[in-house]
Amino acid sequence: MDDMVVISVDDHICEPPTMFDNQLSGELLATAPKLRVDRNGKNYWEYQGRLKGSVGLNAVVGRPFEEYGMEPTSLDQLRDGCYDVHARIDDMDVNGIAASLCFGNSIVFDGQTFHQAPDKALALRHMQAANDWHYEEWCMAYPGRFIPLGVLPTWDMPATVAEVHRLAKKGFRAVQLNENPTVQGLPSIHNDYWDPLFKAVADTDLTIALHIGSGNPAPHASMETPIEAWISTMPLSVAQGVADWLQLEELHRYPDLRIAISEGSIGWVPYFMERADFSNWRHKAWTHSRFQDLKPSELFRRHFLNCFVDDRFGLRHLDEIGEDNVAYECDYPHSDTLWPEVPEYLWASVQHLSDAQIDKVTHGNAIRWFRFDAFLEHNRREDMTVGACRARARAKGVDTTPKSSGGARPVGDGEPPRPVTSGDVMAMFKKHARRAPGRAGLSTDWQEGAPHMDSPRVALVTGASSGIGKHVAMALAADGWWVIGTGRNAARMREAAAEIGAVATGPAPDMLAADLSLMGATLALARQVEALTGRLDLLVNNAGGMASELVLTSEGLDANFAGNHLGPFLLTCELLPLLRQTANGRPYGTVRILNTSSDASEMIPQLDLDDLQGLAAYNPGRAYCTGKLANVLFTRALADRLDGDGIVAHAVHPGAVDSNFFAGASPETQARLKGLEKLSEAEGADTLVWLATAADAAESNGDYWHKRARRTPNPTVADQAVRDRLWIESERLVRAALDRVARG
Repeated sequence: MDDMVVISVDDHICEPPTMFDNQLSGELLATAPKLRVDRNGKNYWEYQGRLKGSVGLNAVVGRPFEEYGMEPTSLDQLRDGCYDVHARIDDMDVNGIAASLCFGNSIVFDGQTFHQAPDKALALRHMQAANDWHYEEWCMAYPGRFIPLGVLPTWDMPATVAEVHRLAKKGFRAVQLNENPTVQGLPSIHNDYWDPLFKAVADTDLTIALHIGSGNPAPHASMETPIEAWISTMPLSVAQGVADWLQLEELHRYPDLRIAISEGSIGWVPYFMERADFSNWRHKAWTHSRFQDLKPSELFRRHFLNCFVDDRFGLRHLDEIGEDNVAYECDYPHSDTLWPEVPEYLWASVQHLSDAQIDKVTHGNAIRWFRFDAFLEHNRREDMTVGACRARARAKGVDTTPKSSGGARPVGDGEPPRPVTSGDVMAMFKKHARRAPGRAGLSTDWQEGAPHMDSPRVALVTGASSGIGKHVAMALAADGWWVIGTGRNAARMREAAAEIGAVATGPAPDMLAADLSLMGATLALARQVEALTGRLDLLVNNAGGMASELVLTSEGLDANFAGNHLGPFLLTCELLPLLRQTANGRPYGTVRILNTSSDASEMIPQLDLDDLQGLAAYNPGRAYCTGKLANVLFTRALADRLDGDGIVAHAVHPGAVDSNFFAGASPETQARLKGLEKLSEAEGADTLVWLATAADAAESNGDYWHKRARRTPNPTVADQAVRDRLWIESERLVRAALDRVARG
């Protein structure tokens, strides 16, 4: 054990407050990200008007196990090695770690802080400064002990290519990417947009690092699910991103392209390769697969490095994974880390291997995959063994005694013992986020238990990438709201974000990719919104569509009815706790829900509650009318349920709007609509904007509106029994769809 040399290819840095001080000066330093402290002693990062809390991010190394669930909220609750490079070296030595590759934790992890900044020219300069700090002040403080890892401004491809070449020339050996850039509003990795990046990485011989959770977060079944279930499945969720990347055309074009799957573990890899080969064999005849003569498993072994923290099963099957494709990771300072006992656990897992295999798994593969020749250029091997590292730590007297250090708790003091749930942990993070809700103009004088009311109002507008949704978003942004929009087309989302941002007088907008005809995607959207903000003042369920034929989704639902009613229904129900929280203690009607319906809701006498999707005798026109009537009924049902919470809900018939909304309708429907006099998109958005902002809209609840006036709805809307039955049937259909997703 003491003779092993261990290189960790996944650790993290909790960025220190001084990281820009030596890299910038003048206005650039003044506008750089700042680590601040609120009146309760919590740290938060502030950048370009945005605030980001949770500086600890599970950095619980050195705590008693009982406190692993407590989220550190300030640097003084962390071991110094989390943010101080000299203390990190001590913690590496005491743990027998010879060298480390370090991802960011709060502001540099995946570069999201810079991706979300409104001034991208400034963000580029500050991202470059963060890269320079990482190399010069972290890695070069101890040459050969760290593998330099850069982040990239992928919102700007020419700047990205230039940064790749700059980093390679400087001495970086790897760059980090989001494994699913669509969550950043960028094209998928299969889009030609990325061609220059892959060429630049191949030309400079850098390694791409994909870290778990940046683009495809691990799913969890429900907020009531014990958190241990979620943690158990996290490495398995990596397979989704790996399967996507294995289909990358550039892997065939650049035979030396290297991709490290960080924090993904290895035990699942043999079956993944087997399944990929089986799927290719059975389906390549019709899928036009790139894998005709080459098996997916063969390409996988050529291009992918698999990284593990503790995986005895995987190491017992190393021959099936590939002894050249596995590397060790410590994951300091997160809760999975085995610090300061990595050598003991690692030795127990590898001692059945040959000496040559142990060398590959513990450090040789890391050196080769990351072109880390600097390790032995700056260090003698005999000085980097577990025994030598620990001898230095003993000489320095490095203390590893567990220390209690405080932080936010997932379960309140005094509560009886019970399993901590996913909801408990999410609520803990959101509570911390409310101290630093993440947007411009916020005071540090926040109140416990409720969003700060002087902060910008937050609106979620679905279908904001085009049509009336985009114009609603633009009007709200121009009035100072922070707008979170959704869309399905990446190019339209980027264009809409630019248009909305151009008129914004407050925070820059955020755009999230979501298809509301899919319940799994809708659930994920709700989680993304909860992670972004601690408040929600307005929900505009605007996304919808019209189809010319029956299309069943992968969840077994009619895409028409699912997109027009079930998606908005589920999204609203999932976001009700956030809406209620925002409404707490505020004047009646301050928080609102708006549902875009249509006069199509008036064109059928009633719903078939035994067959809401009309599958027995499908008619696309009736399906559309059913969805729009369901919108109005759902709105009135919301008013029934939420009146005591001070939240109002309204439905809107915007009129016939000259937009692409009817593009999917049947030729007969398009011909009938062609002769109608149409409103502009801005005119169609007017009533929605008015209902979102006007005081008059808070004087009633559950109404149906057209041109800023109440309109008499379909008579069935007045039937309480119909409203209640629709709610029950909607829950049943959503639950069945989500169960189907869970079963795969």
